[in-house]
Amino acid sequence: MINAQGSSRLVLVCDHASPTAPLRLQNLGITEEQLTDHIGWDGGAADVARNLSARLQAPLLLTNYSRLVIDCNRPLENKDSIPEQSDGITIPGNTNLTREQRIERQSQLFHPYHQDIETLVDERLTENPVMFLILPSDCLAVFPGF
Repeated sequence: MINAQGSSRLVLVCDHASPTAPLRLQNLGITEEQLTDHIGWDGGAADVARNLSARLQAPLLLTNYSRLVIDCNRPLENKDSIPEQSDGITIPGNTNLTREQRIERQSQLFHPYHQDIETLVDERLTENPVMFLILPSDCLAVFPGF
């Protein structure tokens, strides 16, 4: 969370803000270069989001882990929520995951992130918040009326 007490009625969210994988996942079996490439995150999106947060005085929520660990921008039932392959690269740390391993990532990463979004929006409901999602294409989409 950045600028949690920002005075704007805007809420900013950046889902693909980090190329990091938890240490215990050992970079998901791919190289550091692959993890920090476009398959692992949207390089520059977090910087754009931080800049917007400061300029707009808006709270910003960023993900802490790579979209390859779990993609917080996809429904959990989507097969690419924890992708086994991305841009032709096999992600060994995501292949043949057990149901329990998937649930662990969901409960430790996906659900807390979405709960934080929900809490942030709920706190601002009386102010008619507008939510900006920093998209992978470096575009902004506006979702009014939360």
